[in-house]
Amino acid sequence: MSTYLRKQIHSFPLILLLVLAMACTNREEKKITIAAASNTRYVMEIFDSQFFSPKGYKINMVFGSSGKLSAQILNKAPFDLFLSADSECAEKIYQAGLSNEEPKIYANGSLIFISRQTLAYNKLDLILKDIKNLTIPNPQQAPYGKAAMECLEFIKRDVIEFNIIYGSNVSETAHFFLSGSDNAFIPASFLSSEDFLNQFQSIVSKENLEKHIFAVPQEYYMPIEQKMILLKERAREIYDFITSPEAENIWIKNGYIIKRTQG
Repeated sequence: MSTYLRKQIHSFPLILLLVLAMACTNREEKKITIAAASNTRYVMEIFDSQFFSPKGYKINMVFGSSGKLSAQILNKAPFDLFLSADSECAEKIYQAGLSNEEPKIYANGSLIFISRQTLAYNKLDLILKDIKNLTIPNPQQAPYGKAAMECLEFIKRDVIEFNIIYGSNVSETAHFFLSGSDNAFIPASFLSSEDFLNQFQSIVSKENLEKHIFAVPQEYYMPIEQKMILLKERAREIYDFITSPEAENIWIKNGYIIKRTQG
């Protein structure tokens, strides 16, 4: 056996180890953990099934209220990307020095009011005139809850006039409504969830579903500017995709508002 061939044979295990190490590294880079506000669940699941997974990403998504998720990040929770339901929570993370990039708006949220009863009016102050029971997300933790409180203030109604049940986040608020609460403020994006709509239609008439929903005018509450912040560079491709033209069309189809800048 030639000296050259002998060297090649001896070096083969080392080459194999290097190839395996590179493969493991690539797989590790494709594992991304995303912390996302509960209202984004349906869109993020679309992104994962149609875009992230086909590209080989293994996405672990943790949904919750923006306040609780941002608190976990500030306490060094190992997230790669954070999608907040407001700007404030993302800004706190940036100010704490946990990212080199400023937070970026990926969508603006919109609020709806839903009821088990047929809505006889198309103005919120009249709708709430005879309502006593109300379910909203916790305004201390969930931006959509804060927006709901702003709506009450806008129509000059005090919270003490209602028996209020607070959901820890928008998903729990929707669950409380489906489980028996009479009325609730939730994100418009929930109307894009097949599961939510099926349960909603089991409560009210499918043909008259729109008579149980009121789209709250934007001027009733401060803009819900939903910002995201990149925490680890390995999530860069996903971060960039979320505000791509393709992604923006999906946000819009699911009840969000995209304010495109003029070029």
